[in-house]
Amino acid sequence: MKRARVLALLLIAFSGCAYAEDKLKPYVDYLAKTADAASGSLISAFYALFPALEGSLADFMGSVDATLPFLKDFHWLVYLAMFFVVVAILAKLWKMSQNYLINSIVGVILLLICVHVLGVELRITLLSLLITAIFGVPGVLFILLAHYMGIII
Repeated sequence: MKRARVLALLLIAFSGCAYAEDKLKPYVDYLAKTADAASGSLISAFYALFPALEGSLADFMGSVDATLPFLKDFHWLVYLAMFFVVVAILAKLWKMSQNYLINSIVGVILLLICVHVLGVELRITLLSLLITAIFGVPGVLFILLAHYMGIII
């Protein structure tokens, strides 16, 4: 008898979920389209700041697809993981020293000024951003020195 009651309650609960899904589907679709449009505009703004990063990320995702082909439809998951890694690194850097973080921010701004204002034909890659974020202004100087020596970073 108890099994029949549990089954009846589960059937009622599942039918309620199906009805709620039919009612909520337009709202969920609208929310998904809005989130997709917002992420697209954020990505285009990010690539406007760092133009060469788009190709670098495409190369990185190509190597991820070659190594792990089952992740081909889950690029957003890799980007989300990379975002959390960057946030974790920034949080750790914030705890280590605020002066260090200010040095990193000044380094990234200096790198952007070199590329966009001074016209240095430097390709900004993940490695160059990582060097700049970790070492700050000395990292930018190293990247510029390597660029003028013909070493591609």
